[in-house]
Amino acid sequence: MTEEIKKIGTKLERAAAGILLLLCAVIFCVLAYYCARYTWLDNDGIPYDTRDNGVMNILVLSVVTVVMFLLYRLSRSKHMSVVRECVRAWLPYIVAGVSVCLYVVSAIWVSSCHVQPTGDGMTLCQAAHRMITGNFVDMKENGYMFIFPHQFSLLAVIHTLFNWFGAMNYKVFQHINAACIPLLFYSGYKIIRLIYDKVGAVISYIIFFVTCLPLFFYVPYVYGEVISITFTMVLMWQVIRFCKTGKKSSFLWGTIAIVIACIVRNNSIIVLIAVGIVLIIHSLKQANPRGVIWLLVMVLMVYGAHQMIRAHYEKISGMEVSEGVPYISWIRMGLQDSWTGPGWFDNSSIEMFAENGYDAKQTALAEKERLNEIMADMWEDKSGTIDFFRRKILSQWNSPGYYYIYETRTFDCEWTELPTFVKNIYYEDEAFVRTFLDRYQFLVYFYAGALAILLFLDKQKRYCLTEHLLYIAIIGGFLFTMMWESGSRYVLPYLVYMVPLAGIGMCRLGAGLCGRRKNKDR
Repeated sequence: MTEEIKKIGTKLERAAAGILLLLCAVIFCVLAYYCARYTWLDNDGIPYDTRDNGVMNILVLSVVTVVMFLLYRLSRSKHMSVVRECVRAWLPYIVAGVSVCLYVVSAIWVSSCHVQPTGDGMTLCQAAHRMITGNFVDMKENGYMFIFPHQFSLLAVIHTLFNWFGAMNYKVFQHINAACIPLLFYSGYKIIRLIYDKVGAVISYIIFFVTCLPLFFYVPYVYGEVISITFTMVLMWQVIRFCKTGKKSSFLWGTIAIVIACIVRNNSIIVLIAVGIVLIIHSLKQANPRGVIWLLVMVLMVYGAHQMIRAHYEKISGMEVSEGVPYISWIRMGLQDSWTGPGWFDNSSIEMFAENGYDAKQTALAEKERLNEIMADMWEDKSGTIDFFRRKILSQWNSPGYYYIYETRTFDCEWTELPTFVKNIYYEDEAFVRTFLDRYQFLVYFYAGALAILLFLDKQKRYCLTEHLLYIAIIGGFLFTMMWESGSRYVLPYLVYMVPLAGIGMCRLGAGLCGRRKNKDR
């Protein structure tokens, strides 16, 4: 019986890994193609596409690839063997030094950028401020927390910080984001060491990470992005570590990580589903239920954390937490074209909730009816449907800044009081920054896609599903952004997950161009 279970697990892994890599190769090739030719910008939050400089994108890619090829050839020479060994010996210290520098830069940026909360982040801060004084008006009908009860967990974090450090002291949240950056970087490094332990891959990863400007622009953003990205990366590191080494301590750190990630961003459940797929197949392969048990524990802990937070607010407010806008509303809005963009927020979900007397069940029925009409129209107009999803996907995945200007260009001081480098980033050199981000996005897509192709062609690595966990999470995010309310900011986590893959892809591509040399670490 045990052997039969192992055979089933092995067959499932081979099928899943092959399909996954093929799908990733296609998606990244398409994204890289469109990224080379077009780019999506925004006008006060409204997305629009424009022609990109394809020649410059290809030129930058060619230069980077040639430089990488020459450096790889140089590193393979006998004269560089001493240097190579020194770099490998000093690699942990290099990583430690980069981690410290990343924190220092992030902390300085938070302290001097003067970015203040905006949108949902500001609304949550204001709600937390009112709750400190005993005012729970936001939980009443038509209040923000009544409409969006899924925000209670993030509210609890902000509310706690305000209780500890002072009302509206959102700088503490920003500095927590800054402190997460080195942990995020280190987690990606550990993932690389587990799945492709080459010096070249680590160096490439460091370069891609420190130049991932959209991530750093979001460090002052008072919302759950940076924290959730960090702890989902920690979770994936621990899952790969468990599957590779069997270390039981991964259970503790991984569980803590996913609970924190889901508290600040519900979208982190996508990564929980991705690791669930890996753990279930790993358990079948090993004929050992530990992975499945761990998955069940994580699900229960995440669910329990949300329920405890809701119960807490019901207790201190004396009011019941509402069901809020039903999830089907966000799916319907995500599949509807509007003046704001393909599937982008247009307030229709809230309007529908109000029209149905703030009754979640009645709203869900009305939304289901509208969704059926939209699906029928899509079936009738198949060419229009293809065009809709093309625009919807590209407006999110081909937006190189991930809306950092729209989301973070709100300051707590006058424009004239901003430091010069902040003015340059947000105003004077905005076009230069946008151009850099455009080239960076193209390179990440290209090398992450190249890795998917190389892995698919590598019979030894193709079927190791555990090593493809980052790709599973990215595909999950891709499917999520196809169906849910559109938002370029929602793609930021998956860009960060691509960074280790791009680093490995660059290294493996260099190895492929130079030819293989066995029994040597690069």
